[in-house]
Amino acid sequence: MFTWIQRRPHAALRAALIAAVLLAISGWQIHRLMSLEPTPPTGALAALNESASRGRPAAPNAWNALQTIINAHPDLRRSSAGEFALLLTRSGDDFIMFAGPWDGMNRSTHLAALDRLGPMLADLDAALELPAYFSRYNFELGSDADAAGQGSISNAVILPHIGPHVVLGWINAIAMRADAEAGRFDSVARRLRTGLSLGTNLSAQQFLIEGLAGQAIVTTHLIEAARLVAEIDLPPDAIAGLLAEFDRAAGMIDAANMTALEGERFILHDFIAWTFTDDGAGDGRFIPAAESRLNGGPGSGIGRLQNVLSPIFPGRRATTAVVNKYYDTLIAAGSLPRNERAAALAEVQRKYSRSGGLPGVLTLTLPSIEALMDRADGLRSRLEGVRAMLLLEARLAKTGALPVSLADAIGAAAIDPVSGEEFEFETEPDGPGGRPYEIRMPWFSKSVDRIVNPPRTPLPTLIDLSEPAAADG
Repeated sequence: MFTWIQRRPHAALRAALIAAVLLAISGWQIHRLMSLEPTPPTGALAALNESASRGRPAAPNAWNALQTIINAHPDLRRSSAGEFALLLTRSGDDFIMFAGPWDGMNRSTHLAALDRLGPMLADLDAALELPAYFSRYNFELGSDADAAGQGSISNAVILPHIGPHVVLGWINAIAMRADAEAGRFDSVARRLRTGLSLGTNLSAQQFLIEGLAGQAIVTTHLIEAARLVAEIDLPPDAIAGLLAEFDRAAGMIDAANMTALEGERFILHDFIAWTFTDDGAGDGRFIPAAESRLNGGPGSGIGRLQNVLSPIFPGRRATTAVVNKYYDTLIAAGSLPRNERAAALAEVQRKYSRSGGLPGVLTLTLPSIEALMDRADGLRSRLEGVRAMLLLEARLAKTGALPVSLADAIGAAAIDPVSGEEFEFETEPDGPGGRPYEIRMPWFSKSVDRIVNPPRTPLPTLIDLSEPAAADG
């Protein structure tokens, strides 16, 4: 070797120079990759609010009136499922529903909550008579995002209105049941209208969690309406009043909530802006350290070494195209009949589970999106199923005889709007709520309880209502 160097000094020098140049280029490239930073997007929050308001009525609408109610009653923010633990359980469709019979401690706990929070219901009624609202989103007050006027939509935007909406829905449903017990049937119809309006307003907003919470409020009121019809002999005018509200609500409940999907698309566009460079022409490099930092991981110092992997990921333009195609495909799947949608969503999961430089992110919410679509179907079916139940009860009150079928009760076949098949009807001497029949949707889903008139579930056995034993000594 030394002989070769002595004989060919220029070749050795060239090799050393080439190695040094390559090392320098590699070091420069590594330094350049480690130094990659996104250009924080400006105006993202304003764009989100503009998107939320598109096609919605300008002020005055229900949003400001609801915020006034929420701000005037701090208990709405402090209340939670924990406070209502004796009242609530999870039903087959994973919504928190009222549990236990309407008696004893359960009834007194309901009424105590109603006595404390019920006075605001008149204001809630008035608010929801205004045009449908759109949420106005903000960053967390006092946060860096708030101070700078910018931040990641997915990490810094807060949704403080969801909890108070859900508590308002619970109190409104309790009031509906209390009014029915007291024979205030006009007020029962009013409570049903308010509950359905509250839930459908919330479910039409920009975020998936808003859609799911709004659906829960609507489902609570539809199930409570079926239960009070089963538990109380309603006079014909009360049944007519409830039927009018069901007819009114039919146009408010869509087959699927595509608004939330557009909001989720917006969130991922914002995610891309915070995790990719921007070359000014719509393209740029993925920045693994920025993604790690956004998710609370190491994204500075030694964490920047992750950026050396940037070249193996697709660029900004390709990733944005994948995100848009993904949500376009989901929205198209949402409009498919149920029997075709499952296969379409399975194909989405297979195709996009690790695509476009967003491993584990793109399809992270797919189970919740599938549940959103499922429950939207469930709302349509339940609305029509409880409406058929009301018509059956009107016939039963008039003739005193239980019909042999729903078609016999309502004068036509009771068709489920989702499957196109007839609702299942079975007479049972000890049916739900003391009624001698059960009505079921003609389709099954892991996200939806198919029984239209479900019985009240027992209070959870894990809650010990006994007095604590006195301590020894």
